[in-house]
Amino acid sequence: MNLQKQISRIQSMMGLITESKAYLLRRVTADKINAEFKDSLDYVTYKLKGNYGLKNFQSRVINVMMDGLHGELSNWGTDHFPYYEIEEFLLDTYSDEMVERYRQMYGDEHLRNLQEETINEDFKGDLIKTIDREGLETASKLVSGYDNLVNLLGDYQIPKKVKIKTIRDYMERIGGLSLFDVNQSPIPYRETNTEYQEIVHLSINSIVVDRWGGYENQTHLGEFPVRYEILPEKLIDDILEIILNELPEYDL
Repeated sequence: MNLQKQISRIQSMMGLITESKAYLLRRVTADKINAEFKDSLDYVTYKLKGNYGLKNFQSRVINVMMDGLHGELSNWGTDHFPYYEIEEFLLDTYSDEMVERYRQMYGDEHLRNLQEETINEDFKGDLIKTIDREGLETASKLVSGYDNLVNLLGDYQIPKKVKIKTIRDYMERIGGLSLFDVNQSPIPYRETNTEYQEIVHLSINSIVVDRWGGYENQTHLGEFPVRYEILPEKLIDDILEIILNELPEYDL
């Protein structure tokens, strides 16, 4: 999103908040709103109780508050009103007070841990969006490598088709790659009693597998291609680690 679009979006959001605030204050006095917030905060704190996360705690307080204001806002059920916009406005307005109450209930360390978890989850969500919009290569660069990306994504499984597309796009850009040319060892592919196979070359649509046999597998028996779709995910990951962790230093 370019700067102008971001500015327009922010202005639009501020417009909604301003209209919601104006609607709220036309229907309910400021004293009534503040009193309703205090009652709702105490109700969730002392009556409902519970081991809530911060966002859940804030949401419960504002939901109770909205129930208390619903009559005035809807003219006792006869008028429609901007419920969600007013809810967002109240969440923003009373955020500091709710964080302070939450800190009093659970302590500073719990709040810090929770805020850190929230930041991590938000960042994880941003990385997944980056993968969807701009690809795996861009997301990996943002966090200095594919290994770091996988660790930050936690239990999120990158779809195999996304991984294969990343490999193909990279190979199309550079025209294929011999692992020996970038000081990478061949990747083991398969081994039997009579033959050892290893991946030595990456092309746009497939890998090239070398076959070795004879005494101590010293005799080259030929080669064959294998399409990326057929490869197990572990091999796809091995190839991705080379492409996204090792190859950038070669400026191919």
